[in-house]
Amino acid sequence: MLSQRRPLAAAGAGADADRQALSHRPQGRRKGSHQVPGGLLSPNRALVAAVAGACALANLVIGARHFLQVPRLSDFMLFYAAATVARQDGWSRLYDLQLQAATEVRLDPQGYFLPFYYPPPVAMLALPFTYLPLIAGYVAWVVLLLIVLAVTWWLAAPGVGTARLLQLALAVGLFPLAFGIREGQLVIVVGLGLVVAWRAERGGHPVWAGAALSLFGLKPQLAFLVPVALLVAGHYRMLAGLAIAGGLLAAASLLIIGAGGAGGWVAAIQAASRVGQEAYSLRGWLGTSPWVLGLEAAAAGAALVAAWRHSENLALILGAAVVGSLLATPYLHLQDLSLLLPVGWLAWAAQPSVALRRFATAGWLAVNLALLSGVAAVLVEAAWISWLAAGPSPRCRSRPGPR
Repeated sequence: MLSQRRPLAAAGAGADADRQALSHRPQGRRKGSHQVPGGLLSPNRALVAAVAGACALANLVIGARHFLQVPRLSDFMLFYAAATVARQDGWSRLYDLQLQAATEVRLDPQGYFLPFYYPPPVAMLALPFTYLPLIAGYVAWVVLLLIVLAVTWWLAAPGVGTARLLQLALAVGLFPLAFGIREGQLVIVVGLGLVVAWRAERGGHPVWAGAALSLFGLKPQLAFLVPVALLVAGHYRMLAGLAIAGGLLAAASLLIIGAGGAGGWVAAIQAASRVGQEAYSLRGWLGTSPWVLGLEAAAAGAALVAAWRHSENLALILGAAVVGSLLATPYLHLQDLSLLLPVGWLAWAAQPSVALRRFATAGWLAVNLALLSGVAAVLVEAAWISWLAAGPSPRCRSRPGPR
C-alpha cells in the first residue's frame, strides 16, 4: 500500500518496479470515450469507410464519364481560351471579351460564352497547355491536379496507416473537390499553398511559408483575410514573405498585361461580383441587404479575433482566415468549398479535440450536401469560426517558429 513506509533504497527500487509494471499494464479506454486509432469521431470506422468509399466510387464513375466526353464548358476550356487569346493577340488583350467569345466559339461551337475574370497568373499557367489539342491539354491538366491532391494529402492528412488511407477516401469522396478537379479548377493548388506554408513554418522558415501563401493569388476571393490575420496574430516575417512573393507576382502580371489589360481585369472583376450567387456564402444565401453586409463584417471580425486568440497556432490562424473569407466573399461557387478539406486536415492536426472532430464531421457532410443546399455549410462555417473566436483556447500543437 502507498501508506506503508519502505527503506529509502527499497522504496526507490519499488517505485522503479511499480513504474515498470504500469508501463506494461494494458491501458483500457475510459468509459464513454469514443476515440479510436487515427482520431476518427465515429466509433465505427467501418461505417465511415463505407460512406467515404461509396462517395469516392460515385465521384470516380462520374469523373470517368466526363472524361469520355469533350471537355466543353469546363473551367479548363475557359483558361485554355484566355491563354490562347494572350498567345495569339497579345497579353494586353487578355480580358477582351470579344476575343474571348470568338475563341470559345471556335473551341466549342455548341457552347455559350463564359468570360475570363481570373488573375493573369491563371492564364500564364494554362499557356503551355495551349500547344496541345484541347482534349489532350485537359487530360494533362487534370492529371497534374490529381498529383497536387496526392501531395496535399501526403503532407497534411492526419493519422497513420489505414487512417491516412481513409482520409484519402474522404477527400476523393468529397463532391465539390471531385467536381472542381473535373472542371479543371485550381482550388486544390491554393490548398497546397496552405499546407506548404504550414509545414514551412513548423520547420522554422516563416518567410518561405509566406511565399507559399502567395498561391492564394490564383483565387484571392477565397483567402483575402489571410494577410490581415497574419498581421493581427503577429506573424510579421510570414507576412513579409507573402508581401514580397505576392508583390513580385502582381508586378510581373501588370508588366505583362499592361495598363489596358489591367483595366480590363478590373472591369471583369466588377462584373463577376454582380453575378447572382448560389447559397454558398452569406451574400449568396441572404442577399445584399445592409444587414447582410453587417453579417459579413461580423464574420470577418470573428475570423480576425480567432487569429489573434490562437496566435501561436498557424493552422488555426489560416483556417479562421479562410473560413471567414468564404463566409464574407462576394463571389463563391460549389467547388470553392473544397478548400475546407486542407483547412480541416491542418486544424485536426493542431487541435485534436472532440469538438473539432464534430465540426470536421459536420463540415464534411455539409460540404458534400452543398449540391442540394449550401445553407448547412454556411452554418457549420459560422459555428466553427464563432467557437474559435469565443470558445476555450485549445492546447497548441503547432511548433511556433520565428516571427
